[in-house]
Amino acid sequence: MKTLLTVFLSVLLTAGYAQTSLNGAWIFQPPAPSDTAVVLLIEDNYFSVTHYTDKSFIGTFGGTAIAQNGKMTGTYEFSSIDPGMIGQPSDVTYELNGDNLTVTLPDNTVLRWKRAPVRPTTSVEPGGLQAG
Repeated sequence: MKTLLTVFLSVLLTAGYAQTSLNGAWIFQPPAPSDTAVVLLIEDNYFSVTHYTDKSFIGTFGGTAIAQNGKMTGTYEFSSIDPGMIGQPSDVTYELNGDNLTVTLPDNTVLRWKRAPVRPTTSVEPGGLQAG
C-alpha cells in the first residue's frame, strides 16, 4: 500500500512540450516483484495517472498542476483509487533530462519515469469508422 501511495503522490506533473516539456505520456514500472505498470499523461496543466496490470485495471486519478523551475504544485480533481485525495494539494520536485523524468516526493522517495514512445498516427477516411 505504501508503494501505491508513493506512486499516487508522484502524479503532480505538468507543463509545455518537446524534450524540454513534460507534456506527453510517461511510463513508470515499479520494481519487481510488482506486476503493476503506471502511465502518466500530461497535457496543458492537467494530468492523469492510471495503474494497471497485464490483466486488470487498478484505478486512475488526476487533476491540475503547474510546473515551474523544477517544482510542481497542483490539486487532485478525481480519483477512483482514493476519493480522499480529491481536493488535496501536493508539491513535488522534478528534473527533466531528455526522455527521463525524475520526481522527488516530499518524503524523498525518488521515482524515475520514461517518456512513452510516440507511435505514428493513422488517418481515417470520412465514413471509415462504422458503429457495429
